[in-house]
Amino acid sequence: MANKKPKTVLLISGKRKCGKDFCVDLLSKCLSDLVVFRIASPIKRQFAKDHNLDFDRLLDATLYKEDYRQQMVEWSERIRADDPNYFLRLTIDESNAKSKSIWILSDARRLCDVQYFKSSEEFKDTRVLAIRISASVETRVKRGWSFTVGVDDKETECGLDSYTDWDFVIDNDGSDEDLMNQLQPIIKLINS
Repeated sequence: MANKKPKTVLLISGKRKCGKDFCVDLLSKCLSDLVVFRIASPIKRQFAKDHNLDFDRLLDATLYKEDYRQQMVEWSERIRADDPNYFLRLTIDESNAKSKSIWILSDARRLCDVQYFKSSEEFKDTRVLAIRISASVETRVKRGWSFTVGVDDKETECGLDSYTDWDFVIDNDGSDEDLMNQLQPIIKLINS
């Protein structure tokens, strides 16, 4: 397929267990000609290869991933120190994103992720929407979250905490219906 620039890029951000993936799934059901990609995927793929681990199990929401999370974060930080957007460019290429008109980055975690799209000349004619998914600590705990030193206090979880220029902030503490009502303005904007 021919390369094309996206019409819209959605940058989804939020803390662990806030429901980012669930929101992305709902959005994906209401949009067409889209690709969903994650920065975490190429990180996990290369980390699994380098450390002889099960890549598929690093992708799921089990304790297996949590057992290796801190080591994986430290490893990826060493690579990012030389090239902050290395994994972002890699996942765009691996996902064949340039064949789709809507891109959803389901795990924006750092200011450089947002700046890559919002400030780059390459995306000057693209609608870039930064979307923060939030959920209370109580809700996140019910979903299996517990604070982990070396994970929840690192840039991978806190890198966008002070960012304030969100196009949309979605509260994911309520019902699925409440969530869908909050996502509707985004869907309408993209489909208009």
